[in-house]
Amino acid sequence: MTATRLGIYLGVPFLILLAWFLLAISEVVNPFLLPSPIEVARDLGTVLTDSATYPHLWTTLRQVLLAFGLAAALGIGIGLPIGWYRTLRKAYEPVLGMVYAVPLVVLYPVIALFFGIGATSKIVFGALYAFFPIVLATISAVSLVDQNLVSAGRSMGARGATLFRTVVLPAARPRIMVGLRLGIILATLAVVGGQYIAGTSGLGYLLATAGQSFQTVLMFAYIVLTLAFAVLVNGLMAALDHYTNRSLT
Repeated sequence: MTATRLGIYLGVPFLILLAWFLLAISEVVNPFLLPSPIEVARDLGTVLTDSATYPHLWTTLRQVLLAFGLAAALGIGIGLPIGWYRTLRKAYEPVLGMVYAVPLVVLYPVIALFFGIGATSKIVFGALYAFFPIVLATISAVSLVDQNLVSAGRSMGARGATLFRTVVLPAARPRIMVGLRLGIILATLAVVGGQYIAGTSGLGYLLATAGQSFQTVLMFAYIVLTLAFAVLVNGLMAALDHYTNRSLT
C-alpha cells in the first residue's frame, strides 16, 4: 500500500475524530448528547476487557454469516439463470429492482410475527436485505459477459455447467463480488438493526440497552465497536475477493 493510499484511508477517520473532539470540548453540543472521544475510548476499553461482551459479538457474527450465506446462495442461484436468459431478465430484473427500492425495514414486524423475536428473525431479515444487491449484481454480471468469450468456450466444446464454470463465472466474478461485498454490509446493518429493535443479545441489543438507560458514553462506545465490526466483516470479504482473484489468475 502506497503512502498516498494510506493517507487517504487514515485521513477521513482522523478528520472525523478531530471534528468530534473539537465539538465535544467546545460544548456547542450538549456533552450528554455528544461525549468526548476520550471518554468513549475509556468506556470502549472497559467493554473490550469485559468477557461478557464477546458472546454478544459472536452472536452478531454468527447471525450475519448465516444471513449472508443464505442471501448469497439464493442471490447467485437465482441471478445466474435470470442473467443468462434474456426472457427471464426482461421479466424479473425490473421487479427485483422495484422491490429493492422499498424500505425493507417495514417488513420486520411481519418477519418477527412469523419467526419470533429470536435469532431466526434476525437471520431472515439480514438475508432479505443482502439478497437484492447480490441477485441484481449477479444478473448484471452474467448479462454483461463478453459473448466472444462464450463463443470461444463453445467452440472448444464447453456446454452447460462446464461453460458456466470455465467461462461465465470467471468473467462475471468481479461484478458478483461487488454485490457480495455490499450484501454482507447490508446483512450486518440489518442484523444489528433487528437486534436493536427486538433482541436479547448481540451488538444491537447492547446499543439498545445503553440507549434506553441513557448511558450515552457507553452507547457511543458500542457504536464504535459496531463500526469496527462492520469494517472487519468488509475486510474479510475484501480478503476473499483477493484470494479468489489470485486463484483464478
